[in-house]
Amino acid sequence: MKLRSYYREGMLRIGIEEDSGLFELKDFDVMTDLIVSMQEIQPSERKAFMKTLKKEAVDVALIRPAAPIVDPVKDVICVGLNYQDHVNESQSMAPNEDKSQIHTTYFGKRCDYIRGDGEEVTIHAALDSEMDYETELVVIIGRGGRGISRNDAYDYVFGYSIGNDFSSRTLQRNHKQWLLGKGLDGYTAMGPCILLNEKNGAQDFDLRGYVNGELRQSSNTKMMIKSVSDIIHEISQGITLVPGDIIFTGTPAGVGAGFIPKRFLQAGDLVELKVEDIGSLTNRVISG
Repeated sequence: MKLRSYYREGMLRIGIEEDSGLFELKDFDVMTDLIVSMQEIQPSERKAFMKTLKKEAVDVALIRPAAPIVDPVKDVICVGLNYQDHVNESQSMAPNEDKSQIHTTYFGKRCDYIRGDGEEVTIHAALDSEMDYETELVVIIGRGGRGISRNDAYDYVFGYSIGNDFSSRTLQRNHKQWLLGKGLDGYTAMGPCILLNEKNGAQDFDLRGYVNGELRQSSNTKMMIKSVSDIIHEISQGITLVPGDIIFTGTPAGVGAGFIPKRFLQAGDLVELKVEDIGSLTNRVISG
């Protein structure tokens, strides 16, 4: 089952996407409110609960898509260097640093609001012309907790989405930390929906990343160095996760900075990310 956020008559709404169409939900307009209300519902019971909230069908011609969660409850949690092939290509981004022993880096990504499918993303060329893309599986936390075990981790997953961790490589490189390089306005995109976690699994999604129709990234989440359960376990040992928390789980090889010569985004480029069973997230880069 998939959940979508969208604007209808200027107001944010939530709908269930089914084969027969998109159906608006009653009682909830903001995704995080819905997630909080479902904390104690087991994954196997979520689908039945969602059907009790279903209202009328929505005319998709009259809505504007939004990110599933527009305003994150806190800064987005990100995992860096979580695919070995991306660890290898990252040597070209900072050749003087030995990354052979680096496996997982956790960092916070600040965002003004999360861009959804079809929304434009502004390149901050005056600050950094090296704008890059990153295809990522996104995990949405459904239950709050701390000290979560690996065995229980999937019980805390509400669902999955697609994320683009847009990055400015010069800022990322020069500042030796990633707040500016990853956190510029507009540099977080997510969508087109949330695939509801009904089976407590997440290690077999194919990922693809395209720029102007050219395949740049191709992998599977089975290739992650740290699995979803590893990530939730490690983060929660010292950080309390809350319903609605967003975790970007890392990107495989094929980012623009990994090519020789490098292939950064330019104004007018169309970036399309695809994750199996979830759909596609498309954003055009514009000047600004």
